[in-house]
Amino acid sequence: MQRLVFILAIYISSFCAEAGTASISGSVLSMTNSPLARVSVLLRRIPKLLPATRPGGTPHEMAPGEESHSEVLTTDNSGVFSAAGLAAGEYYICATPKQPGLLDGCQWDPVRVFSLLDGQALSGLQIPLRSARTLTITVADPNHVIPNQSRGGILVTVASSETFGVHAAVSTAQSPSSQMFSIPIPLDKRCIIRIVTRGATVVDANGKAIQSINDVALPSIPALGNSLASAQPIGKVFLSEVTPGPSDISAAFSLIPLP
Repeated sequence: MQRLVFILAIYISSFCAEAGTASISGSVLSMTNSPLARVSVLLRRIPKLLPATRPGGTPHEMAPGEESHSEVLTTDNSGVFSAAGLAAGEYYICATPKQPGLLDGCQWDPVRVFSLLDGQALSGLQIPLRSARTLTITVADPNHVIPNQSRGGILVTVASSETFGVHAAVSTAQSPSSQMFSIPIPLDKRCIIRIVTRGATVVDANGKAIQSINDVALPSIPALGNSLASAQPIGKVFLSEVTPGPSDISAAFSLIPLP
């Protein structure tokens, strides 16, 4: 009996240690300091990693006893979020709005990093969300250059000078002869539309071919599907610039056969 009590005590102790005793609270605000309700807040613990196994290598394995933890919080009607039972360590936090006209802070802004101690109650965290405009992109394929376009034969992403990587535009409408994509973008930054496809040249609304860069391997692009990727593994990236501005903007392109 004493042994059972001892084992239970160890189990409960380890469970409590894993759950943690720290907490946070804060708010998500617009650029005019208005509280934003029903915003998703991503909270993720940054685990400590083991040193690289070779000089110049990248650490990739979690240290013993470390665990990755993430959860999605939602702001209330006053724009407030909170989380309890957190383990000590480093965390990053960012916010994704459901409301139109706001930038996704988890995609377009640097994430905020902070540290928690055991038992700490960190309050007053503020996450500002910037205003956005909507970029609508239409890619027409009247001659069915891409036979499987309706199944995802085109990938459209947008990048800006202020972010790392690219952000996928969401397909909002499609037919065998065209696809429409939409994505919120910053008001004050130059953005680059990236259209990835193969077997076609992308032209603008005036019929002028837009700039392309080196071929890319399509198996790394999930939107194109394994069957498409394995059939013809090389595609091109076509680029078009979007200048800063305060209003929603549209861009139209067409596909024509390669010369």
